[in-house]
Amino acid sequence: MLKKIVLLLFILLVYVVKAQNNFSGKVTYTKAIIANSEKVGEAKYVSYVNAMNEILRNIPYVLEFNKEASYFYHIKPMASDLNKKMVSKAELLGKGKNQFYTNLQTNTTVEEVNRGSEKLLVSYPKYNFKLTTETKSIGGYKFYKATSQEVVEFSKIKKGYQDKVNDIVVWYTNEVPVSFGPLSVAGLPGLVLEMQYGSTVYTATKIEFKKKNVAIQEIPEGKIVSKKEYDTQMVKSLSDAFGDF
Repeated sequence: MLKKIVLLLFILLVYVVKAQNNFSGKVTYTKAIIANSEKVGEAKYVSYVNAMNEILRNIPYVLEFNKEASYFYHIKPMASDLNKKMVSKAELLGKGKNQFYTNLQTNTTVEEVNRGSEKLLVSYPKYNFKLTTETKSIGGYKFYKATSQEVVEFSKIKKGYQDKVNDIVVWYTNEVPVSFGPLSVAGLPGLVLEMQYGSTVYTATKIEFKKKNVAIQEIPEGKIVSKKEYDTQMVKSLSDAFGDF
């Protein structure tokens, strides 16, 4: 079913792009957990993954873009008292709980983080993507693979901690030459329609193009901190609250 949706999506995508030559629009993604192959025999783990993915199917992630800027966010689902905790966990998986803003003209990508009454704008460095020659075809159109990593250097923050490494794999198409994707991904030769971040994957299910260039949500006001500084603050807060976690 997913392959059929993606096939129809890209037939429409290429037709519209060639017809309009317009690169403003909106992409809707779904997010899912990739099951750990070493744990697929554990009933409790499988049940957890299935429950999380069932919730994630009802949480759309949206990328609004034009040639210069993008805004990535999710639409929070209605949650009963019984599953509010599960929804909160699902939002946190693979990031995606917060809003991300990218502006190519100012070379800026930030994550909006609300910490109590304080609003932080966490400034991200560019990912160092390795562009590969690996491709895959959907509906006769070519997608290119690029890889990178995001490393939180816990070992440099506190002695005895191990670094946290998230592998990033993206598939982009230069049929739509805009340099954006989910979360803080930017700077690739085309629009990212699929992205694996650690053990989660974002997959495009719908693309809408606009007839004219549209304004993108501007970066809000807030205290700007670097990603490295924010990670250090988070580790200190967790350490103070829970000891060596």
